[in-house]
Amino acid sequence: MNFEYFALSRDLFYLSALSLGAGLGSLLMAFRKKNSYKKRLSWITTALFLGSLIFSALAGTTILSRAQVFTVLSLYPWGCFFLVLGTLVIRFFKAGSCTAIFAGGLFVVWICISFLSYPLFKEPERLSFQSSPSKEIIIRQDPLGPGDEQAWTIEDNGRPLVIEAAAVTAHPSYPIIGGERRGAIIRVLREDQELFTAAKNLYRLRGSGGLGFSLDRYTLDLSPEVLLSGISFSVLFNGRALYFDPPIQF
Repeated sequence: MNFEYFALSRDLFYLSALSLGAGLGSLLMAFRKKNSYKKRLSWITTALFLGSLIFSALAGTTILSRAQVFTVLSLYPWGCFFLVLGTLVIRFFKAGSCTAIFAGGLFVVWICISFLSYPLFKEPERLSFQSSPSKEIIIRQDPLGPGDEQAWTIEDNGRPLVIEAAAVTAHPSYPIIGGERRGAIIRVLREDQELFTAAKNLYRLRGSGGLGFSLDRYTLDLSPEVLLSGISFSVLFNGRALYFDPPIQF
């Protein structure tokens, strides 16, 4: 799944499966006994239009991926799902549409809560640490997205701090968001006491994530020696590791 344009090829593959299902549903609707000639003709016209869409989507995914997308077996369960969905929505137009829209709405809401609430990595997220003469530590967070810089002041009592971050990845077979990785620095702790939350409401996925999502957690210890040294430094998170900037020698 490392070939160029995989994501676009994958989504065109799903579009062709959805169009195929909708085309089959249109043909089933066209040959219902109670249909008038005019209504039957309109459904056949719809099926022909969907046939051209199927051909275009399959041609696009074949050209973009050089046919390699058809060797990715993990795409076929999703393809079957979209095929069945398209058929049911058209064949059982009233009941099927309502059910599909409701189920799709719930899925989108879940995705938004569980995955899209994590910021998308464009550059490493940064927490800046600065000691003050009054034995306090000033922590500043540079926002990944639009918004003002946030700052917190905590007491420097000579005990270590723990910075905690999390990153979540969607399985490559997911439509649209597949293969995308998001994450953020979550919070700063001292002896299991949460001093502040750097990114609110991001623990939506627990454990390994589940349902095609993997969740990775990262921690970095700040020893008293580092905090009492009086130097200013930053902790960065790039989605794969927490690290110091500039590097600190212990």
